[in-house]
Amino acid sequence: MWKLLCGKAREIGYPGGIVISGVPDHLPLRADADIAPSQWAKVDQVVEWARKNAADRLASYQKAAWEACSWGLFQVLGCNYDLAGYPDVVQFKAAMESGEDAQLRAGLAFMDHKGLIPALRARDWRRFTLGYNGDGQVDDYVHWLTSAYARFV
Repeated sequence: MWKLLCGKAREIGYPGGIVISGVPDHLPLRADADIAPSQWAKVDQVVEWARKNAADRLASYQKAAWEACSWGLFQVLGCNYDLAGYPDVVQFKAAMESGEDAQLRAGLAFMDHKGLIPALRARDWRRFTLGYNGDGQVDDYVHWLTSAYARFV
């Protein structure tokens, strides 16, 4: 899975240097057109980074924006900084921006805190997906993980 994620990130060449994904239901409601969560849909990385940067410009909104983004190769949601081993979202964001090694450590710490390592070792993709990502799109994630694992084994 690590090969798959690393290869994909390098292949795409994201504008901010790492993969992020805005998660609007983790962002407080605001009327600002650039960052209004009700206007969000899945988009490419250029738009994701533009949204995050627009939120960053509002000083009182900056930490909320960082907590509402999923960061790095493992897409750990910023509000889970503590489960990823960081004392605050500022240090979490800095670590995610420092590179893939920190992203791997954070992803593994998150999985360990959530008790997901046994599911990962057992290749129980459904249990892993439910614990990692919740109950949304479980069948899709199970399919993607099964396919990715089969390609690299």
